[in-house]
Amino acid sequence: MRRRLRILPAVLATGVLLLAGRLSAEETLTGEDRVAVKALPGVAEPAWSVADYAPAAAAARQSLLQDTYTVIVDNENPGYSVESGSWELDRDKPAWQNYIYSIAGPGDGSARATWIADSLPPGTYDLDFFVRNGDYASDAHYEVEHATGVALVVASQYYVGDGWHPLGRFTFDGPARVTLTDYWTSGGERVVTDAIRFTSLGAVSPPTINAFTPHISICIDDAGGSNPATVGSTIYRFLHLPCPITIAVFPHSAYTTQTIAAGLALGKEMILHQPMQYVDGSSSGDPDRLYEWMSDAQVLEVIRNNLDDCPGVVGMNNHQGSLITQNRRIMDVVCAELKARGLFFFDSRTISASVAFDSAKDTGLLAGERDEFIDSTVQGTKDLILQLAREALYAPNVPHLAIGHVRTDTIQGIEEVLPELEAMGVEVWPISRSLAHVVAADYVYPGASVTPSGDWTTTDDELLSKVLPREYALVIDNPPASPGNACVFTPHLQWEGWYRVYAGFAGDPSNSAEVEVWIDHWGGRTSLTLDQSSRPKAWHYLGRYPFQAGASGSVTLRDHLCTAPDRRVLADSFRFVLDASASLPHDVPAWRLY
Repeated sequence: MRRRLRILPAVLATGVLLLAGRLSAEETLTGEDRVAVKALPGVAEPAWSVADYAPAAAAARQSLLQDTYTVIVDNENPGYSVESGSWELDRDKPAWQNYIYSIAGPGDGSARATWIADSLPPGTYDLDFFVRNGDYASDAHYEVEHATGVALVVASQYYVGDGWHPLGRFTFDGPARVTLTDYWTSGGERVVTDAIRFTSLGAVSPPTINAFTPHISICIDDAGGSNPATVGSTIYRFLHLPCPITIAVFPHSAYTTQTIAAGLALGKEMILHQPMQYVDGSSSGDPDRLYEWMSDAQVLEVIRNNLDDCPGVVGMNNHQGSLITQNRRIMDVVCAELKARGLFFFDSRTISASVAFDSAKDTGLLAGERDEFIDSTVQGTKDLILQLAREALYAPNVPHLAIGHVRTDTIQGIEEVLPELEAMGVEVWPISRSLAHVVAADYVYPGASVTPSGDWTTTDDELLSKVLPREYALVIDNPPASPGNACVFTPHLQWEGWYRVYAGFAGDPSNSAEVEVWIDHWGGRTSLTLDQSSRPKAWHYLGRYPFQAGASGSVTLRDHLCTAPDRRVLADSFRFVLDASASLPHDVPAWRLY
């Protein structure tokens, strides 16, 4: 689908040309290839090169992967979203994990829910959906986007029994999308969305070395209630882990101040663990908790008191809060205060109907949302972390964020799994280092902008990613026929510092291999030539550059080098991932596990 845009000419940014180079969508930048840019005052560039990648050989990493590769996207995962329609969350019906979404019908197909899997290596997969036994649609309509097109699959949910049920076998060459609509014609009162499973046919190919080390981030919640100085205690063991995790601390607890001080001294990232009212929870009784009945002024009073009690924190996540995080008014007040203090927000995603992440993004905060809770038995915790790490190997350019709690089995599982992560070549980072400001053709937050000039139209052929909206990208279909088109993506960055820059687009042989990219950063401009014709559809690393806070930097796509006829130029999205900031306490050059 394409839509014509009427666009006035825009003045492109100017700057000093520092480097001209070529960058294929499948090539990577080494430490030696990166441009030597002028240092940002007060912020040292993190030490890094491809030589720092995992010491284990690819064969050793592969030996740690399962014989078959499985990815499950549940309706509690950020890869799931309700795109349209009045889907109802039901916590009382049996589900794969905690709840289902369903909608009454039959409908006309306009209500849509989507699962996106970012972490699929190219290959052929068996695709299944999960449903419990019930009076559900007998001919539910699924749309599966695969390597060669979109398949319509009609499958019965009608009293089929608890478990996984097949949708078919498909080949994928990058991120996958499955959509369920509210259209059906026969029996059943409702259609249900729960979980989707991708299972490879045999072992997948080993992951390739990427321009940036695969990584996961772990946040440990509920700290502050026990003495961090007690040698051998659970919190003591978390604080002394040999990797820079994030620890979320309750305000006004017995050991809040001591825990924050100890964490900062040991190189951990410390954030506020803000209590919030949950669904069916008490509506009063905790002076540190946010409640639905509170006015804006009352919300501010609680947040400010709690943040003031936690000096040294650099962000916040929610404790419980399945009710409050659905309240956009309250979350907007919270995020405005966080922005005023220069803090980030991490949505614990205790319910998938949360609007907290959207509120944080729309406020201009550096923000993220949880992928996995890792509390379990010792072995269960290890398995959950290893699954997240496997996904990071195949999708290192998207966040993989976990939450655990101050529990004995959780810390033992983490301690035991760290050598396996090291052998796989997967690092553990603090939450903030995995977060990004995203600017897309179909999403611009306050202070940011997307400024196209020329004859751009829109296309629904865009990158599939859990961190992106799902509407459209901009496209020039035949650049030589009307050259001089450009599109400027300007982020509004919360902190000054070093940022990794990624371009997102749907790689395809019909795209141009000669797209010029200008990166205007602090100290000048870097020019690259980007090959958009290479697969896969993924995020492509453009290098690391210093940026000042605010909207002084930008990335510009230009088509004036494109000489091949009938080749497209796509302007879709860019991610700016914070790598080092003078505002954070953990800016040290050593990020490895040991």
